[in-house]
This record gives sequence, structure tokens and C-alpha cells, in this order.
Amino acid sequence: MKSILRMGDTGDDVRKLQDHLNRSRDAPKASLAVDGIFGPKTLARVKEFQSRFGLVTDGIVGPRTEETLIFAANDISAAEVEGIIVAWNTVRPLSHLRDERDAIVS
Repeated sequence: MKSILRMGDTGDDVRKLQDHLNRSRDAPKASLAVDGIFGPKTLARVKEFQSRFGLVTDGIVGPRTEETLIFAANDISAAEVEGIIVAWNTVRPLSHLRDERDAIVS
């Protein structure tokens, strides 16, 4: 998906968003139309998703909402998503140490 999606956007990235929202583990029973139009129904579903997963509820799909949505669309619960994100954010800053070690060893 493009870096940020919001109300009024259209196209394939919005279709992917709508599909992910429909496949989310805790998605409401009523499916969202996958029409590629980020309209009021998609906005409402995004805000509901953000609220359910403890994200900023602004209706804008940025990197944090997108990564959470990808996990949720692959049948991972809100608690599991939060654990994965916390672990990733803990490990990611340490990756520079591996790069420095590799530079010293080579």
C-alpha cells in the first residue's frame, strides 16, 4: 500500500485496505465493499479497527495502522499484534550492533 491512505483516496491500495479490513480476525460480520473508494463506510471501519487495536483513532491509514492490519488480516489477535509490535520495536534498534559486529569481523 502507499504510505498513507485517507478519506477520498481511490484505487488498488484502497482495495487492498478494504480486503484486509474484511479479513481481520475480529472484523464485523458485515463485509465492506471492496470497490477501491475510501468513503464513509471505509472510514468508519478504519476508525473501528484502530480503536479495537489501541491505535490513534483518526481514520488515516499510516505505517502503524497498516502493519497492525496486515497482522490482523492473517488471523493474529489484537493482543498478539501488540506483543509482536513491542518485540519488534525492542529488537529493531539493536540491529545496528549486528552491522557493526559484521564490519569488525570482516
